[in-house]
Amino acid sequence: MLALSMPLTRDENGSSPRPDLDPLDGAPTHAHRVAQALSGFEYEEFPAQSEHADWERLVESLVTASDIAVLIVHVVGHGELADGSSEKLYILGRDAERLRQPVSGWIEWIEDHPNRHRPVTLFILDVCCAGEAAVTAWHARMDVSTRRAWVLAAAGPQEKAFEYRLSRALVQVLERYLRGERRIDPSVRYIPANTLWKEVEATVLELVAEEDGVPQSVLTSLVPSHADLSALPFFPNPGFVEADPEEWLPPEIARLTDLAVDPLHFMRRAGGAEPVQRDWREGYFSGRKEDLSRLARWLDDESADPSLCVVTGKPGAGKSALIGMLVCAALPDLREFTKPLWRGRADTVPGTNDRLVVIHARHMAFDEMARALSAQVRRLVPLASLPSQAAGSLGEDSAASLFALLEERQQSERPITIIIDALDESNDPETITEALLYPLTRRYRGMVRLLIATRKDTRVNVLLTARNGYEILDLDTTVPESLCEDLLVYVKRLLAAAGPYTPSSMRQAGNALAEAIAARLADTDDEPDVLTPEYLQLGEFLTAGIYVNFMLTSTEHSSQIEEATRTGHAVPRSLPDLLAMDLQRHGDQPLLRAVLTALAFAQGQGMPELVLADVVTFDPSGQGRKVPLQTLYRLLDNEARLYLSRSVDEDGTTLYRLFHQGVADWWRKSASPEDLMQLYQSLAASVRRDEQERPLWHLATPYLQRHLPQHAADAGCLHQLLEDGDYLAFADPSVLLKLLPHVMEPLGEQAESNAAAYGHAFAERTSMPLAARRQLLAATAALGGNRPLQETLERSMQWRVRWAVSASAPPTALAAFTSRGQPYAVTGTELGRVEVWDVHSGEAMARSAAPRGRRVRPASEIRALTVVDSVGQLRIVTGGDNGIRTWDPLTGALSRKLPGHTGSTAAMTTVQLAERCHLLVGGYGGFSIWDLAARKQTGELVDHGAWVDALATTYTRGRLSIVTGADNGRIQVWDLNAGKVARDISGHVDGVKALAVTHLGTDLHAVSAGEEGIVYLWNLETGSKSRELTDHQGDLVRGLAVVDLPGRPHAVTGHESGRTALWDLTTGTCMDTFQLPTAVTAVATSSDGAILVTSADGIAALTLTTLSGEPVNPGSPTPCR
Repeated sequence: MLALSMPLTRDENGSSPRPDLDPLDGAPTHAHRVAQALSGFEYEEFPAQSEHADWERLVESLVTASDIAVLIVHVVGHGELADGSSEKLYILGRDAERLRQPVSGWIEWIEDHPNRHRPVTLFILDVCCAGEAAVTAWHARMDVSTRRAWVLAAAGPQEKAFEYRLSRALVQVLERYLRGERRIDPSVRYIPANTLWKEVEATVLELVAEEDGVPQSVLTSLVPSHADLSALPFFPNPGFVEADPEEWLPPEIARLTDLAVDPLHFMRRAGGAEPVQRDWREGYFSGRKEDLSRLARWLDDESADPSLCVVTGKPGAGKSALIGMLVCAALPDLREFTKPLWRGRADTVPGTNDRLVVIHARHMAFDEMARALSAQVRRLVPLASLPSQAAGSLGEDSAASLFALLEERQQSERPITIIIDALDESNDPETITEALLYPLTRRYRGMVRLLIATRKDTRVNVLLTARNGYEILDLDTTVPESLCEDLLVYVKRLLAAAGPYTPSSMRQAGNALAEAIAARLADTDDEPDVLTPEYLQLGEFLTAGIYVNFMLTSTEHSSQIEEATRTGHAVPRSLPDLLAMDLQRHGDQPLLRAVLTALAFAQGQGMPELVLADVVTFDPSGQGRKVPLQTLYRLLDNEARLYLSRSVDEDGTTLYRLFHQGVADWWRKSASPEDLMQLYQSLAASVRRDEQERPLWHLATPYLQRHLPQHAADAGCLHQLLEDGDYLAFADPSVLLKLLPHVMEPLGEQAESNAAAYGHAFAERTSMPLAARRQLLAATAALGGNRPLQETLERSMQWRVRWAVSASAPPTALAAFTSRGQPYAVTGTELGRVEVWDVHSGEAMARSAAPRGRRVRPASEIRALTVVDSVGQLRIVTGGDNGIRTWDPLTGALSRKLPGHTGSTAAMTTVQLAERCHLLVGGYGGFSIWDLAARKQTGELVDHGAWVDALATTYTRGRLSIVTGADNGRIQVWDLNAGKVARDISGHVDGVKALAVTHLGTDLHAVSAGEEGIVYLWNLETGSKSRELTDHQGDLVRGLAVVDLPGRPHAVTGHESGRTALWDLTTGTCMDTFQLPTAVTAVATSSDGAILVTSADGIAALTLTTLSGEPVNPGSPTPCR
């Protein structure tokens, strides 16, 4: 690592060389402290240089070094932005003069040479205006996977940095990890960058509060909010350990996790070793021979009825063990690797099945289930084997795409068997059953077979009515004698493998213990029964495993058969007795009970350590202090280990939950409303707040962002979150949408309005990046008149929704015009009406009335629209299937219909010919020319057999030219005076849907877009493609406009997905996007800087701000003629 300490050299009077700058005498100290902290992460500091060193050459030599893999450059000093339009960030040397290269130049040394080795480099810039280097547009748009330069900045692009806060905060955070006060899951090799950035930002905020100082915002390199930065190698995890042999999986099996197969779940359950904390490979599963054989035969015979089987039983009855054994033997990816589990039972397990789809449903939402099923079915049915239209429709991982895929399968193909374990533990079993599994059983008989494991649950009863033929395998109805025999084998295997009953002198006692446990749990002994409510019962196999673990870890083991028998008969039959007995071995451990109680309420895959520390109510001092984290860590790693299942969250932290849902359910039933309220309040209070006491949700853990609504609903406090607009941007739609229909608590006016906006915004889409979620919700709030929610969301947005209103019908065409200095927009709708809007206020200035009368043809969709100045009067001209019409923009009244035009119109524009306004109308093979004042056609130019869907006008070399885009992908430049094609351009894969013309440098360019979602730049002088612009979203472009932002041309595109994208045509980068609820139908720009967008919901006026909050005014739209 390189520590660049840049204090200013004082003059002979001891003064700063620049009176406006502090000398920063403390810079060397803080640079040294950061270097010391980084040494704990195995960094070697580059030797210190003299104050007269050529710092710039030193930086260049390091960032281009061929023998350095990872580099950190830490700068403590002064930063300054260049004057003028570039505003590049420069570091000041010790003489207060700028270094020769801006920081962006350092980044370019790395990124401009993709074929040369460069170290993966992190620039930590503790200087003023450092954020400018973090938000460089070209760098922000690079593919995250190819970036090698990253920035951690002390302040925003226009902000000051104070008191070495970034350096101090970084040292504090790194030392917490080195001391073990913070930890990342040991399976994660590096501290995820986003996790560390958030902790540094939170610590800077704490320093600001301690000093009562000027606020300061930490910025990092801009990346999409969904980008995975976990592999960035800057900060090795001090707690990393190579995978435990039990946890290690071959890559081909580990990849199954991405498809929601969860191979470890099925291996562990099939192994039966979890209750005694042993390796799943030892294979303790036993019994259920008849059940296993029965299901194996069903799997092997794909024509066997019924095509729906349900395995049910109480928690711990062995449902997952049974399903796990079937999956391990039948799934080709697992069979060989899991041979130790099923080899001894080869006569009762199925053969391999290459038409198998497997899902572990625990805590899966509906959309997650749909995506997982679609992805796995797609793996079995390659896209190449499907018709192209069907293959194209399967890009979305949804229930609809799953059904579409199945529709395209041939009836003669072998059926697909879907196995779903723990359906009752999914987030929404009722919706999954009714909207996904039930249709599968109804529509695809002979094509799909279902095997589902679930506890008895009324929410899945609809499955059992789906067909006349279904089979239920209820493990609770097993004959006691058969159950006793199975339990006996299981317990004997557990006792004989390891522990105090393995010596020969203890074998008889061990056998007696096993026989007594099995007889008691199977109810074949002569002991009197105590009636236990069903909800307090655990399955016999889970109970036996927990009890055996208790016996193995106890200190007293009698070799006397009678004593062993009495001990076996003492096995608890109820869950409370079982847990109480097991907790006894830990002595007086109130903290253990508190932790387990809190984890019973964990949502999803589990609760992280930092959240758990905030909600554990144990406090031996009675003074309200939180449990020290390291005390909690020791408990989780030792005494609590038996009770826990672990997984890893997206931020690299370990998630904990109770190892079996049945245990968690029992603990939850014993909670009072006060307990639920205290839990929620503790969770909510753990979120850091700003100086105005507003929660900083971006610093909250992923767990709280996802699952706090469920805790709030349990406590009757969901209204608090619904009132918080900032939180709603971070909420997981798959969680919150499920809760909204079932809210029982009274909602205030704002909470109810916010809930309605949220429900509308995410009714059709739940999976999208954070920034898009915020924009979508803000647009929906604006459309519904929910100003408080809109303003709250826009505090953290570069976009603003000036206004959004519903049109009388879905708009299909759009244009902007200016009259008497006032900007207006005009829309045409699918019902053939026009509406005129004040761009400043969003007020509807004029609306056309619906045509009436028996002779009036039904109105048709307006597909093309323009505004013309004809003989000193403004007129709106529209086109569609019912010809061309003109309208009065002041009243919206239909003026007249253009006689003689009977064809369909998809594109039109205007041009001045012989000082008269003429209309150009796209048609089949070319375009026609109409004199609007004379109301007659004056010409037609035709060259090819394709529909012209886009038109633009321009001048090339002083001659009027018409540029056309057709549905065959061709772009043609017509010399209007000569009446012929001057240039023919091809290159679009699909049809051209939108077109505009602009100057780029000294050359005239056409900007085009179409169905493939790519924006093309064509040099009209040479006919060559200058640039291809894509953000890899690939959705159809429905509208395009060109606009000049200060200094350079930009394009605005509107997409089928609802996105509006802003492109810098000079650099070819997508500068930003804005997400609307429904597909964009048209875009335009107004003279006052608004970007106008129409969609099925209506019309919206958007404006764009800089990071400092200043509005970006694009000025007048670039003329297209």
